Amino acid sequence: MSKRIPTSLRTYLTPDLTWLPLALLILAVIPAMAGWTWPCLVLLVASVCASAATRRKASPARTLLELGGFFGPAVRGLRLAVLLLLGSHVWSNSSITIAIATCGIVMVLASTFTDITVDRLAARLIPEILTRNLNINVATPPLPARLLAQGLALVVAELMLIVVGCLVTDSLVLAWVGAGCAVLALAVLTLATDRVLRSKGNAFRDQVLADVQTSLKNLNPEVALYLGANDPTTVYQLESWLATAEGIEESTIVVVRSVEVFEALGKTSVPVIALVTAKDLLALNLSTLRAGLFVANTGDVIHLVREQNPMSAFIGHGDSDKNSSFNPFTKVYDEVWVAGKAGEDRYTRAQIGIRPDQFVAVGRPQLEAIDVNVLDPHAPGHIPTILYAPTWEGWNQEQEYCSLLAQGVDFVEQVLAHPTTFRLIFKPHPFTGIRNPKARASANKIAGLIRKSNSARGISAVQAAPKRANMATSAREANRLATEGGNDYFAKISPQANLIVQPNDGLGIFQCFEHSDALITDVSSVLSDFLITDRPFAVCNPRSTSAAQFVAEFPSAAGGYVVDRDGSNAGDFLDVIAGNAPDSQQQARRRTRESLLGPATPAATVRFNSAVTALIARANERIAERG
Repeated sequence: MSKRIPTSLRTYLTPDLTWLPLALLILAVIPAMAGWTWPCLVLLVASVCASAATRRKASPARTLLELGGFFGPAVRGLRLAVLLLLGSHVWSNSSITIAIATCGIVMVLASTFTDITVDRLAARLIPEILTRNLNINVATPPLPARLLAQGLALVVAELMLIVVGCLVTDSLVLAWVGAGCAVLALAVLTLATDRVLRSKGNAFRDQVLADVQTSLKNLNPEVALYLGANDPTTVYQLESWLATAEGIEESTIVVVRSVEVFEALGKTSVPVIALVTAKDLLALNLSTLRAGLFVANTGDVIHLVREQNPMSAFIGHGDSDKNSSFNPFTKVYDEVWVAGKAGEDRYTRAQIGIRPDQFVAVGRPQLEAIDVNVLDPHAPGHIPTILYAPTWEGWNQEQEYCSLLAQGVDFVEQVLAHPTTFRLIFKPHPFTGIRNPKARASANKIAGLIRKSNSARGISAVQAAPKRANMATSAREANRLATEGGNDYFAKISPQANLIVQPNDGLGIFQCFEHSDALITDVSSVLSDFLITDRPFAVCNPRSTSAAQFVAEFPSAAGGYVVDRDGSNAGDFLDVIAGNAPDSQQQARRRTRESLLGPATPAATVRFNSAVTALIARANERIAERG
């Protein structure tokens, strides 16, 4: 897509089925202007059918077009306009125009209420409740209910009006009768939609809930891993814990609150259930639960926290010094699980009311997926590889740690121009540019610099990163396949090739860690996780403070080299990676590693599982005390 199109609009302009009704409608204008009845009839009918077929399609374009809820009526209004345009050529009596136009306008206005009825009640037929790895056998929803949920009332009424408008060209009486019947059909079928979806929809939904309840009863889950977000781009927050969840000894389920997150979630052997409405979650009997593990602070956390039997623990989705890592909302949980002492200290410094007895140090069990032995820096012809993984710009200026708004571009220019040949891997955060377009502009500029550098090195194109491992049956297997895929990928490409790794590529941040000699990043969990490799890293200071002040505010940077906002001292870090200067931060880095990630023994997985067992024991004790 053209680079002249603003980045913020490119996602919405990507072709998808949402545009099909409009495309067919635009094509129908040509025969309508020429007075060609049959081609116009076919295209208008096809446009109506396409609207029904794409009604439930989730896409960025539909999200944009549905703002205000006027997309459906607007498209129907345009179809009426095309029909009137054709009629101006084929109707023998101008009074027919009044009949078709009057009934058509009434239908367009009334269709708004039909849309509301369908959208409000269609959810009763699923897909609001979805499951994976649960032994349930849900029947197909009743055919009448399915058709009405797809907007049958609108389809029948529009098709009747279009057929009448195209074929009744001489009789005013037939035009009024036919158009009136279309309006009547819309009214009758809208009422039928309301009645059928309320009765059969509710009955079907109750059946699904009963099947899910039976399956949960057989599973007898004690632990629930919970993500309440509805944006599929946040699915990584949950996916980082899936492999760990698969190792929990007690029966475990994953609970998500959105169909989009459910569909975006990677493979796992743990049972997954999507409960979009609070009504559905509250309708299920979850009395066997003893531990709720929450990966993000979202408003709908209350729907599970309110359950009396399970104890709750906030486990988060990353360990960093960002102020979002010590959110005051965290007080609602029974326990706050941190990786190491540094996690507890940042809450204590913030003075947000977390009691000392709420903290449990569990390490970072996710990091066991990283194979730190992949990289051989002493291999013949090895080119030092630097990973640049900046964070995004944050929801507000207070959380603006993103180096793309400061020294990022300058640092990349220094890397690519350094006398020592480096390989640079650039992996931006998935949210880059959401709040501040300047961050996305800097990312695009860096991508251009990388392509230019590759061209100067005689590399015209770089093989695309591997796709995510779809054949995996579990998160643990997916991690193993991801490491193998990363190894194969780096073995095939030129060691001098600089890389741009997009958020959705199969080359994840852990695979980038495995093949990088060093990291430069911002204040983020990427910094903390990279410590497991015991390799040098630099942290970008986004503020005009001294390095000492920066480390005092963000202690996780203590083991790294601090790059000033203007990037003027980045060369000191590059000299270390090039072997031209000693690694003066090695001992500080190891102290920081233990502070952030906890001791090396026992393993983080052992500590995490022990914390789960202890939380369940606390819950059982509390239940026993209640009698």
